[in-house]
Amino acid sequence: MLALYLVAAIVGGGLVLFSALGGLAHGGMDTDGGVGADHDVGGADSGTELAPAAEHDAGSDGAPAAEFWIPFTSLRFWTYLAAVFGVTGLALTLFAKTGEPFTLMVSILTGLVMGLAASGIVHWLAKNESQSAITEQDFLGAEARVLVPVRGSLPGKVRLQVKGSTVDLVAVAENDREIEAGEEVLVVGFEGNNARVARKEDYLR
Repeated sequence: MLALYLVAAIVGGGLVLFSALGGLAHGGMDTDGGVGADHDVGGADSGTELAPAAEHDAGSDGAPAAEFWIPFTSLRFWTYLAAVFGVTGLALTLFAKTGEPFTLMVSILTGLVMGLAASGIVHWLAKNESQSAITEQDFLGAEARVLVPVRGSLPGKVRLQVKGSTVDLVAVAENDREIEAGEEVLVVGFEGNNARVARKEDYLR
């Protein structure tokens, strides 16, 4: 068993260390990935599209389907389980001089607890991050400044602040009005990926 503990500690510990040093920061260490917000959306400049508001699968009663989290599909869970299992087994065998199967049982239990804790924390953080991502609802009613004139149905471009981020949107005018660069507008809706805007004074009136 000593060899098993040693291999688990080396492999699992190496992966944990690699992750901590940032080697897997963009590689998807865990299947519970977060969703970031694009700061230039709607086809402007970078060509990325505005992510629509989150949609939830509804059950037969129309209520959102429950979200089930399965930690055993997470690579992070197995990595921490292996690392803690190996380190605990080595410590009990070499220093505490405990015998089997006590050492094996304690090592497995400790690894399970740490694996669940690590993957659970990452899952919770990723869920909160995805909920804080910018959606269409965050833009509605927001004030913006026109960068490129909006000529009726001919799209222009507006810039606004949402959740502390500067965002540029491709925009069309409400009721096909013409809005010049520098004017203040309100985002009143969306047509596909294009924001629909109106002059503040016109809309508030």
